[in-house]
Amino acid sequence: MIQVIINPVSGKGKVKKQLPNVLKILRSNGIEDNAIFISPKPGDINKHVSKLPNDTKLMVVGGDGTFNEIVNGLRSDQTITLLPIPLGSGNDFARELGFPLNYDYQRLIVKYINNHYETKFVDIGELHLHLEDSQKIENVKFLTNCGIGFDAKVAAFGQKIKYFRGILLYLIAVVKTLAKYKNFEVKIESENFSSSGEKLLIAIGNGKTSGGGFRLCPFAKIDDGILDITIAEGMKIPEILRVLPKAINGSHIHEKKITTHQFTKLNIFPKSKLYIHTDGEVTIGTYSKIEINIIPKRLEVPIL
Repeated sequence: MIQVIINPVSGKGKVKKQLPNVLKILRSNGIEDNAIFISPKPGDINKHVSKLPNDTKLMVVGGDGTFNEIVNGLRSDQTITLLPIPLGSGNDFARELGFPLNYDYQRLIVKYINNHYETKFVDIGELHLHLEDSQKIENVKFLTNCGIGFDAKVAAFGQKIKYFRGILLYLIAVVKTLAKYKNFEVKIESENFSSSGEKLLIAIGNGKTSGGGFRLCPFAKIDDGILDITIAEGMKIPEILRVLPKAINGSHIHEKKITTHQFTKLNIFPKSKLYIHTDGEVTIGTYSKIEINIIPKRLEVPIL
């Protein structure tokens, strides 16, 4: 039996606007109300997911932030099939799965209900955030992308912008970020490489895109058991403005101050407070160490 989770605040209100029609489609195709969970507030999706039985087929109406809540709600021994109905602002997860951006969500719901799809298993990224001057470690997972520095600050501004989605939203947030942003200093160590000094951003990709279509990690694959990392050294505003448009098609990786690598485990040692985003969900903190690793073949998803 399919269980449904709906996040009405996704997509800058897009889901809320479509909610009556979504419910009508679900009910007319045999989904009963007791199988539908409409999220009342942030954090409730995590709790709801953690209570679901193993092998649940979970249809989720929302965006990347909603799918992020799903993976962060999973118990360590829990197995589900995530069936996304992507109605968010960026939809990077759906893009990574190969969904056409104009896919008719009514057709998608009916396809899922009638089991007209195959599946595959994808990886999940995981962060262990060691709080400075504390023994506490915060554990956070991500599906498609994680950003530290500039793009995380952009994501923070993007959450405050109400009326735009996708790349346009990202570009508006970039303009706001440029006025206040400063490079940050870190040390990075992995099994394959190391780097230190001032950085503009660190983008970690389980998928290729971030921010609704920017190909920050253009070689990343969501099911290859490896995480990709793109590191931008410290830059001034004119350099950022010159390089950033190239990230739309991934050609920024050929710039002198950009390096790319792959890893399965990595440690970051910050020298100051950092902005971090996981699938666009922003956290701000001062950490003594950030550990990042991959959990291979963790989540079952559809192939369209």
